[in-house]
Order: sequence, then structure tokens, then C-alpha cells
Amino acid sequence: MRVIVSISSREYQRNIIESGSLDELVRAHKVDFVAPLGVVLELPTHFRNCKVYYFSLNARNEYSADFQMEINTRNKRYLSSSFKYRSIRKYSNLKFFLIKQLGFENEFVDTCPRKICNVRRDFLVMIKNKRLRYRKLLLADFYYFLRNKGRQFLVYILGSSLMFPLFNLVYKKQNRVNKDLLAIVQWQEYDFVVHISSAYDRTGSELVRIANQYSISSVFVIDNWDNLSSKTVLRDLPDFVIVWGEQSRRHAIEIQGFDSAQVFSLGSARFQEYFTARNLNLVSHFNHPYVLFAGTFLPFDEIACLELLDTEIKGNKNIYGDLKIVYRPHPLSHENHAFEFIKKDFQNVIIDSQIVKYNSSPPNLSKSNRNLPKLDYSPSLIKNSEFLVGGLTSMLIEASIFFKTYLALVYDEPLSVTSPRRVFREYVHFEQVENLPNVVLIHERQKLVEDFRHTYLSCHSLSRENIDKNLTYFVEINENETFGTRLKRQLESLQRSNS
Repeated sequence: MRVIVSISSREYQRNIIESGSLDELVRAHKVDFVAPLGVVLELPTHFRNCKVYYFSLNARNEYSADFQMEINTRNKRYLSSSFKYRSIRKYSNLKFFLIKQLGFENEFVDTCPRKICNVRRDFLVMIKNKRLRYRKLLLADFYYFLRNKGRQFLVYILGSSLMFPLFNLVYKKQNRVNKDLLAIVQWQEYDFVVHISSAYDRTGSELVRIANQYSISSVFVIDNWDNLSSKTVLRDLPDFVIVWGEQSRRHAIEIQGFDSAQVFSLGSARFQEYFTARNLNLVSHFNHPYVLFAGTFLPFDEIACLELLDTEIKGNKNIYGDLKIVYRPHPLSHENHAFEFIKKDFQNVIIDSQIVKYNSSPPNLSKSNRNLPKLDYSPSLIKNSEFLVGGLTSMLIEASIFFKTYLALVYDEPLSVTSPRRVFREYVHFEQVENLPNVVLIHERQKLVEDFRHTYLSCHSLSRENIDKNLTYFVEINENETFGTRLKRQLESLQRSNS
């Protein structure tokens, strides 16, 4: 069997190659790789017989493809509330634009905007404490805001039920396969094209069309649990799709339109080793007890939460002793979190050293080309923590794998379009996370300290069997086989059924 694997970013290199998820396939079969220029694949030594093909991307075509996917998502918005929320985030209204200019976008306010405006003194104090943007910068931002609203209007019109059929006709005529990608590989030599996918990229659609042209089976391996419910509806469906678990399997069928026979739940490639590590004694990265605070990609006022917890520990040393909060900003979030952290005089909160090293990468290096934090660091970080606190992120799944309590922040921040409550309400993939017995939802920010103390003092152990039973809905659990073994067996099974 000959397989060609598409790796479109450094993140996927880490998640699928560095995690060892292709090792069994490479040992048993002929495997080659294809990647866009700029993503230099670093293959292990035992991949020495694998060829790597690089193709160029046209920036204009990529921009056009992004626009086309937006229109498609707008037309299919009824399939997932996540689609509508993604549009709201991208095209914020005038209120949120002004809030951003004043610097309140990701800060918590204990009252609603209407009450703030009604109390003139409080409102003036808030503005006085902010550094107003330079006039030219404000005008530039306003110009881009108007241009963005123009694009939004065009997306809404072309995505309407009246105009979308016409748009589809034009799209099909103009949508051509990347000639470089088509020419560099002898596609007819392969049995499978495997694409590591976020369900939101032009290359995936091009590979499906190439595979159909040469009668090759196409397989998408979905990288994250939200990809099929929050990105877009795939225009070109591959023959088969590999997902995390039952939840993403349903998303593939109900949202993306796959037949149930095309969808296979194999788990997560990058989390597979966690199921082995959770049964091991791992050396801690720290010489003191700690609670892990997990930041999120969608920003909220994380620093304010850290200040609350720092004050709680500082004022109750008789309870907490040497306990520290280890703050881990999301690797792909804005560096402002780390900058704001440094400004504060925290006594019981430290920042995770791995994230500090990651954010110290050369400033001219785009995040898509950075080497992301290594996966082998996280198991010890999570397993040796007392419990976790944080926003809605995949760290919630990781905490569940290690049977750790997770205090999930889902309270409201009235001045933020990415308010934790709104994220929790709108994103489909967060449905049923409350069924995980180790997850505690914090609906009011004022209750964070109370639940933090209660969780720290709680002596009862969580039922591992009960956690795994509910976790299986989100990600397949298999402690006896690697993800790579299951992937190899699945492809071999598909090949037998095709022959």
C-alpha cells in the first residue's frame, strides 16, 4: 500500500509526525509527504525512505478561497450556531469596535454597559485610566472597520438563498486545482491521499479533486474536536474522515453531510500518549504544589482571575501553604497576556516556563512557522497539578484524561465579544462538557475563589471509570493500542474493501 500524507503546517507536523502517529504506517507501507513551501518538514531518521514534495501557494488564490468559504458558511449557518458566532467575532459591530478602541475589550466589568454609561463619574474614571489611541491610528482602524463591514455585507448577500446558487456556478468555473500541486506528484502511484485537516483550508479541497481525478481514496484526519462544527461546511467531501469520538462523528454526519459508513472514530493523535502517561509516575517540573491555570485562544480577562487567586492564597497561607498558581497562556493567543502578567506583582502566581520560551521566538517568525511547545511536556504538567482552572479550551479534555478536576470559567464579561459565557453558549462542541464529573462550571466570577478553596480542601477522589465513560463521547479511549496502529489498520481495511 502506498500513501501520501499532506501536512500543511508546523502544528500538524507536531501533532501527527512528532507524536509518532505515523510510525507504524511508515514501517509497514510506503509513505510520502506533501507540504506547502514555507513548511519545512523535519522527519525522524526512520522516515528516511519517505519522499517530501513541496508546492507553492498563491496568496491571491488563498484569499479568494477564504472568502468563498465564508460565503459557504454563511449559507449553511443554520447547521451550527458556531458558524454564526464565528461570523460575529470576525465582523464585530460598532459597539464592540468602540469598546476595543477604549481598551476594554477583554476586561471584566462587574456591571452592564448601560449602567456604566448612566453613571457619568464611573464612566469618566474608566476613560481617564486608559491611554487613548493616537488619532491617525484610530482613523486607520475605523477605515478597516468600514471595509470589513463592506465585506460582511457582500458575504451576506452572496450567501443568501437567492444569490448562493448563482455564486456556486461562478465558483465551480473559477475554482481550479493548484497546478504546482497537481504536477509535482505522480498521483496515480498512490492508493490513499491522507490530509491532516482543520476543515478550513483550500488544499484539502484540491486534494479531494485530485484524488477523484486519479481514482485514489481520500482520507481526512480531523485535527481538533471543534473543526467539523465551527469552521465551515466542506465543499468537497473526501471518501472517508477520521474523527476524535462520538461527538465529532455526529458533527461529520449532521453538519458536514457524510454518510455514517464514511466516518471512523479513532481518537486524537496528539493525546494518544497521554493515556499511557496517566498510569506512570512522572517527575514534576516544579518542587512545590501547584494549580494549573489554562489560558484560552479566545481572549478574556485572565489576569483579573489570577489576581483573585493570588489574593486568596496570600491571605490564607494556613490553608494553602506553599501552593502556587502556574499560569499557562494559550500558545497561540496574543502575547499581551504574558506582557500584562509581567506588569503585575504576583506573589503566588508564576508563568509556565515552556510558554515563556515559545513566546521568546524571533518576532519576525509567524506563528504558523514556529515550533509549537512539545507534547511530551504536558503530561507531567497536568498529572502533577492539584487541579486545573481555566477557560474553555482543549485543556479541559486533557485534564479529564488525567482525572483532574477542571474549574471551567463560563461567566459573563459584558464588554467582550469573546465573553466566556458567550463562547460556552454559542460553540456547539462545548455541549455536554458539564456531563464530565470532573468539570465544575463557574457561572459567576465572584464564585471562583469559593470553588477554588472548596476544590483544594476536598478530599474525595473522582471516579476514574465514570470520567472515562463520559470522556468517550468526546474522544475515543484506548490504552492498549496507539493511534498509529489504529490508523494503519483502518487504511488496510479500506484498501481490502476497495480491492
